[in-house]
Amino acid sequence: MGKTNEGYPAAAVESESTMGGNGVWEVDKDDLLSEQEKDMLREKDAKCEWAFSRTGLMKFVCVHKKARAVDDYKTMAAIEYRLTDCNFHSLCGKLDEGLYKDARTEIESIWQNGQE
Repeated sequence: MGKTNEGYPAAAVESESTMGGNGVWEVDKDDLLSEQEKDMLREKDAKCEWAFSRTGLMKFVCVHKKARAVDDYKTMAAIEYRLTDCNFHSLCGKLDEGLYKDARTEIESIWQNGQE
């Protein structure tokens, strides 16, 4: 038997259709956030003018890593949604793949090169 759906949308329940061949859960992230939640996240992004500080991005990396450790797909989806909304596509991809060291390196390189 798989995990129960306690606290998670149906998309996050372990099943043959959500498990990848490598044993990693493949969750349909579009089902994890409601339209109301997406609207709220877009409002936050607009309020910060679609930009994040170095500290803010590093915090996203830490929170995403902790969320992955406890299978908190909704938190992971919210962080990835915000990064995508603000055009941090490659950073989002690294978090999605669990490449946290690479994500931190990318953030550091942004600030070393004077890009914001």
